[in-house]
Amino acid sequence: MKEGGFVRRRKDAFKNLKKYEMKELSDVEMFKSLLNLEMEGAYIDLHNDYDCHNVLYDFEEQYLKLFFAGDKSLILEFRDVVITKLNLQLQETSGRGTLNSFYRGRFEINGTLYEASEEGRRYFYLEFEGGDALELYANDVFLFEEDEPIK
Repeated sequence: MKEGGFVRRRKDAFKNLKKYEMKELSDVEMFKSLLNLEMEGAYIDLHNDYDCHNVLYDFEEQYLKLFFAGDKSLILEFRDVVITKLNLQLQETSGRGTLNSFYRGRFEINGTLYEASEEGRRYFYLEFEGGDALELYANDVFLFEEDEPIK
């Protein structure tokens, strides 16, 4: 079911995840690009080799999942999420799912820069081709591989 541009999936839709094939990204170096990663000995280039084709935000469980298709099917999952900025153009264009920027950064409150919230959440920035963008707080961030690739 589509709700406001997002596709909601049933919770059992994630039962095919290979939990052992994951990369933990929660506490990465500040401002380091997370577009190029190594996972289970394989090189992952989220910008050149993968396209985001689906975004799921669960309001009750407070998680955000971005689904990527490429050589493998990947899920970028943010847990205990608070979305602070969301900019979606909602136009279908070629390359729209290309992730141009993804990193952990600082956030500002009353003129002071912070690296983590009082609750321990870190701040992440994501920007896609065409200007779609997300900014969010998250306690945990993981990159998973799905069992069956999405074509």
